[in-house]
Amino acid sequence: MKSRLTILSIILLTTVMLSYGQRAKQDSTFRRYFIGSSGFVLSNLFSQDNAPAFYQLNFGYWLTKKDVVSIEAKTWTYRFPLGIPYGDSFEAPGERYPGKVTGYGIGFAYQRFLWKGLYSAVHVAPFLQEYYNINSKKMQNGFQLFTALRVATT
Repeated sequence: MKSRLTILSIILLTTVMLSYGQRAKQDSTFRRYFIGSSGFVLSNLFSQDNAPAFYQLNFGYWLTKKDVVSIEAKTWTYRFPLGIPYGDSFEAPGERYPGKVTGYGIGFAYQRFLWKGLYSAVHVAPFLQEYYNINSKKMQNGFQLFTALRVATT
């Protein structure tokens, strides 16, 4: 419970900083550096034991008022193969992963703000993965290169 309160505090602080960052574009006290996270982290507060655990912390720098680069530290643990809905009601025979996978990575992102909150972003994150069996004994290591290309609004 204590860790959940810590995470919630970090998320609330991040939300305040992000909202300040949005105003900073129009403010004379514009800050070039920022700290952020993902809204998906909030799901950790309400998730079940078999749901993915996801944590992310970003450190960013505004190159210009339209260009941002950031470093993203991420970790997650999941107990189902990616792409398969998690939860007992969606579980089909043979789709249950016999253990869990934990990934750790540091990624890099570039964002370009295009027009009235519309932006594009490129993310690249190499992950070291650890595979565990049902008894939580480490079986092997792996590697994943996560990439994403986004067009979204703020």
